[in-house]
Amino acid sequence: NSAYQAIIYGPSASVSNTSAERIIIQGAPGYTGTAGEGGDIYLWAGPGGSSGGDGGDIKIRAGRGTTTGSGGYLNFQAGNSVDGNGGYINIESGSSANGTGGNITIDANSGGNLDLYTSAAGVIRLNTAGGNYVWQFDSNGNLTLPTNGTTIIHNGLLIGSEGTYAFIDIPNNANSNLYGGLRVVNQDGPVTITSFLQSRIVTGK
Repeated sequence: NSAYQAIIYGPSASVSNTSAERIIIQGAPGYTGTAGEGGDIYLWAGPGGSSGGDGGDIKIRAGRGTTTGSGGYLNFQAGNSVDGNGGYINIESGSSANGTGGNITIDANSGGNLDLYTSAAGVIRLNTAGGNYVWQFDSNGNLTLPTNGTTIIHNGLLIGSEGTYAFIDIPNNANSNLYGGLRVVNQDGPVTITSFLQSRIVTGK
């Protein structure tokens, strides 16, 4: 009946069992003794109507805690493996043929932390412009900046690279295009320090 919603609702709690029970949706395993793949699970929202209708939403939300109780958590974990590679997680917004693709927002509310970390020797990469500019944090605590990119830190302080050099520009006035300070250059020889209108500290990469 198109006038009613379809609802999957778990068993209710009771006096004898005050915690409500789970709802489990699980794909079947591959056939025993073979390399068959386990069953997939698909959740698809419906497409919009043919005259400019919006696509349907998929909303996943954990339960709300009451008074001093904690809210439920969301756990997204791909599959483990013994000798093969672990499964990957792909979060990707929708594209548009003529408009702008959808945003992705990660927000830790009410003073919560946002932690990004890898185990073993993994790295964290931030890619922009289709991967042309890559920020990379490695397992040794090193940050590699994009080639020919510039980082604006505060009040016009710039950190970036040009060709084979990295540089730091230090403005003498946040509202001015003029810089004052020293230029330190190291290029296949002794370090030279000169006074210059535009301060640029350059080191070989």
